[in-house]
Amino acid sequence: QDKVDQHTRIQFAFEGDTVTIDCTYQTAYANPTLFWYQQKDNGILKHMLNKFAKSGNSEEEFKERFHASLNKTAVPLTIQDVCVSDSAVYYLLC
Repeated sequence: QDKVDQHTRIQFAFEGDTVTIDCTYQTAYANPTLFWYQQKDNGILKHMLNKFAKSGNSEEEFKERFHASLNKTAVPLTIQDVCVSDSAVYYLLC
């Protein structure tokens, strides 16, 4: 059974900071694909990026400042140069 645990529930930052959202996962798949999504006040889930094996893809608007690294149990999301517009709920799906 697949399981995701987002350890950081609420995170505060100042503009310009770098923030990392920690997230671990368990899956029976040897080479899983994991997806990060952003949800703002409008309630719409927006696909940001996905990671698989040693590769991945990012949506154009997230390529510069949003990055994730995948290992066997975790896929933390790092946001560089944080802006007020980054205020959202972030989800990892596998």
